[in-house]
Amino acid sequence: MSGAGNFGPKDINSFLASGQIGVQPFINELSQGVSGGSTKSNLEAALQLTYAYLTEPRADSVVFKNLITKSRESLLGRDTPQSVLRDSINAILGVHHFRRVAPSLIALKQINMQRCFEIFRERFANNSGMVFTFVGSFEIDSIMPLIEKYISSLPSSGQKNYFKDNGIGLPKTAVREIIKKGREPRAKVELIFSGNLKYGSENSIKMDAIREILQVRMIERLREEESGVYSPSVFLGLDKNPQAIFKLSIVFDCDPEQYQKLISSSLDEVRKIKNEGPSNVNLQKYKAEGMRSREIALHSNQWWLGYLAGQLEDAEPLDSYTHYLSRLERLTSKSLMDMAAESLNERNLVEVVLLPEYKK
Repeated sequence: MSGAGNFGPKDINSFLASGQIGVQPFINELSQGVSGGSTKSNLEAALQLTYAYLTEPRADSVVFKNLITKSRESLLGRDTPQSVLRDSINAILGVHHFRRVAPSLIALKQINMQRCFEIFRERFANNSGMVFTFVGSFEIDSIMPLIEKYISSLPSSGQKNYFKDNGIGLPKTAVREIIKKGREPRAKVELIFSGNLKYGSENSIKMDAIREILQVRMIERLREEESGVYSPSVFLGLDKNPQAIFKLSIVFDCDPEQYQKLISSSLDEVRKIKNEGPSNVNLQKYKAEGMRSREIALHSNQWWLGYLAGQLEDAEPLDSYTHYLSRLERLTSKSLMDMAAESLNERNLVEVVLLPEYKK
């Protein structure tokens, strides 16, 4: 936000507003890089800005102070039911590692602008092994001169960077936590299964099928049959690095008096998939929807960008997408039952329930 090179904050904003262009450097736990997009006519400007961000970053004390002030205001207003719930779940799933606990005013006061600037410079001092992925309506010959000029000239020591495993584990035992916060007469429930899982396309499609079929069953049973929830959802997260793990979450809002019964119903549906496998009807629905979704996705620049960048970052085959339909067709109720039995272990199930506070 401080700008880059000779461009201060106002200059950068004016520059970006002048055309369809956006560039943003980032640093996260396992990697650093830059993301963005532009029209074909603005590609050189986007690459110029990329080069400037990575080689000539700026540190503006006014921008820094404003960011700290906004962060402080955000923390002061963070004591909401939803924030407390989310902070609690993150801490539990991260086994209370300091990188997973809620942010605090004490930690905010420790942030030093100069050290932040040094970290940024350190992260981008060596760009060996950095991979740029371009997706769009262009001919490769037309953009190669720009890539050679602005990407090939980025600083490099010749030694590839590697991510660090900070040793953040997953819960090894079941956790049940009740949080009483707020006055709204509604309960929010999250049931999270997690564990190690071999990373790859075969397991990915099986777990996604389990997620989607559970989503259907949650709607059919919790909302339509029992009329107990507003909008149940099932989410899935798969990571390869630093460890190959999964997290599958069942989330719903309900009447505070009904949450225990609905948790039992949700777990009953999970056990049915583990013990009996999904119904053929739901399995065929998943296959049909998977075929339609993939056909649409293949025409999307955004899908291709996410796919290619993800495969490259995880060192997975670029042609994996060509096997999707055959893997989809090979799915059986038995294969999903086996996968569910292997992964959805209740011995380390995390149950977190947000309930309203009641005046005595």
